[in-house]
Amino acid sequence: MNTPGPEKARSAAIALSQGEADDESAGVMLLTDIQQMFHESGAEKLSTIGILERLNNMDERPWPEWKKGKPLTARQLARLLQRFKISPTTIRLSGSAPAKGYSLSSMRDAFTRYTPSQSVTPLQPTATAAYGQNPSVTPELNVTDRKPLKPALTGTCNGVTDKTPPEPGKSAPKRPIGGKGALAFGLTEGSE
Repeated sequence: MNTPGPEKARSAAIALSQGEADDESAGVMLLTDIQQMFHESGAEKLSTIGILERLNNMDERPWPEWKKGKPLTARQLARLLQRFKISPTTIRLSGSAPAKGYSLSSMRDAFTRYTPSQSVTPLQPTATAAYGQNPSVTPELNVTDRKPLKPALTGTCNGVTDKTPPEPGKSAPKRPIGGKGALAFGLTEGSE
């Protein structure tokens, strides 16, 4: 009896998980595209045929060549939306016979959970952006002190956190730094 080794099992698991990740990201992309269709049309219901026509005309998206170079089908559309608990129902569009399709109310929860908010306006480029300088966030020129006015009294960093600075004209008192080992070696602030 020949059993597959761990390498074969690992490669199979990776292949399966990549397929699921691709389907999941495609599902979110699909939701985003359908949300845009509802937004642009202002309709409460869209037929499956109408959705597929629009999706399969989006050249920059994968829908026109979804599987093996062929466009997305109604069955594939339903399968992609099934993970979001969305399924086609019989709808009646104004002036037409009943057809399979999707209602905005059945998709609202998925739109809220998985798609970016439509209320955010994307950043718009300005006509002069290439020619001007970016404005500074801070009004002052010297945000970071590159050349301090007074040199530090000690060469160590401990003087920065001293709660009681020395009086003007006097040097900082020498105090032990570090732990017990520093005391044993007689190390103090300002000594090297």
